[in-house]
Amino acid sequence: MSPSLIPPDGGPTWDIDVHTNLNINVADAENGNQILSIVGQISGDQFPNAEGFVTDNDKNSIFLGAFQSKAGPNKGPFVTLMGDKKKPMFDVNISIMVNQDGIFQGVMENGKLIGIDDWNKRFTND
Repeated sequence: MSPSLIPPDGGPTWDIDVHTNLNINVADAENGNQILSIVGQISGDQFPNAEGFVTDNDKNSIFLGAFQSKAGPNKGPFVTLMGDKKKPMFDVNISIMVNQDGIFQGVMENGKLIGIDDWNKRFTND
């Protein structure tokens, strides 16, 4: 990093940029339920790691996606964060079953309802 690019305090103070380009739609389903569809892309600096999720009023969270950075701690904050980048991080294409009270019931996949915990395990090391 050239001296002219070093922030005045001498540390890496570049913004972490994350951009969302999502289409969100709601459709009626059986028994008064609804399907919340979220489709699009999350982009940004590609540093640090990132995750996206949506949460209902009962604090049930469903992962939309996750991104693992390839830049390590010695390069990432100094080079990767500089500027306002819009590099692809992860795509989102999810259909969430929501009950009449607005509470998530699970994720629809290939015509089947996947429970929230089972869906979220795909994005964690548990």
